[in-house]
Amino acid sequence: MYHYSLVDLLLFSAVAEESCLTRGARKAHLSLPSASLRMKSLEEALHVTLFNRKPRGIELTPAGEILNQHVNEIKQTLARMENEIAPYARLRSGVIRIAANYGAMLDFLPVDIPSFLKANPGVQAHLEQKTSPEVVEEIARGRADIGVTAFEGPYEGVKFRDYRKDELILAVPADHPLKDRETVDFSEALEYEFVTLDRNFAMQKFLYEKADEIGRVLKSRLEVEDPLILLRLVSEGLGIGVLSRKAFTSLSAYAKAVPVRLSNSWAQRELRIAVNEDPALRGPWTSALISHLTRDSSDNVYRTQLL
Repeated sequence: MYHYSLVDLLLFSAVAEESCLTRGARKAHLSLPSASLRMKSLEEALHVTLFNRKPRGIELTPAGEILNQHVNEIKQTLARMENEIAPYARLRSGVIRIAANYGAMLDFLPVDIPSFLKANPGVQAHLEQKTSPEVVEEIARGRADIGVTAFEGPYEGVKFRDYRKDELILAVPADHPLKDRETVDFSEALEYEFVTLDRNFAMQKFLYEKADEIGRVLKSRLEVEDPLILLRLVSEGLGIGVLSRKAFTSLSAYAKAVPVRLSNSWAQRELRIAVNEDPALRGPWTSALISHLTRDSSDNVYRTQLL
C-alpha cells in the first residue's frame, strides 16, 4: 500500500524544478501550507529526507535525486499514455483500431487506408504492427477493430475473410551463388549472411522464429529499419534479404538485386481480415472499412462479402 499519491509526486517534482517550496506549490496549484504538509508526509511515507533546506532555497538530498529520476520517468509515461489515449477521446470524429502484420502494413494498407480516410474525413485510424498471431490475439481480446493477418486456421471468437495474397522472397546480389536459382529453401539460404530488418519488425521476428524451428541461426550482418535500405545494401553485396514480392517490385528501380522464390509453404501467405465475432467489440466504422478493403478493384486479389 502506497501512503502517497500522484499529486504528492508531481508536487515534489515541481518543488525540485523550482528549488523552492513556495514556487513549487504555486506551480502545482496548491497552497503553501498544503504543499508543506504533503512534502512532510511524503518524506515520512518513504522514511527519508528529500530536501536540504538552504538560506536561498532547497536542494535535493541523494535520496531526493533518486526519487526525482523516477518521478520524471513517471511523467514521461503519463505523457505517452495521454498521447496514445487522445484519439479515443475524440468520439465525435470516430476512431478505428487496426492491427496488421508486416506484409499488410508495408504493401497494402498504405494504399487502402488513406483512400478510406479521404472518403471519410470524420474518421481517424490507429494502426499498429504486430506478428500475425499477435494480430489475432488483439482481435480476440477486443483491443482492435480490424486485423489483417497471415494467421492460418480458425481462432476462437474471431471471424476471418480473405483479403490479399502475399509472398516472401529472397533478394540476392547480382553476383551471388543463388542468383540463378528459381527456388531456394529457407534452410539453404541460412548458409549465407543476411541484411535484416530491425528485430522489432513483426516479419523479422517471424523469420527468426522459422530459423529457430529448424535449429538454425539466421546470421544478420546488418540490421536496418527500411526495406529500401535493405534492398540497396543487398545490391552492394553485404548479404541476402527477405521481403515481400510487392515491396521488391516497387523498390527494384532503386537497387540492383535479384529476386529468388522461397520454396517453403509459409512464404506463400494468404492475408485475411479478422474481426471479433461479437459486434459489440467492433468500432462503429468497422463495417465501412471492411467494405472498402474488400471492394472490387483491379488491385484486389479477392472479392469478399461483408462481414
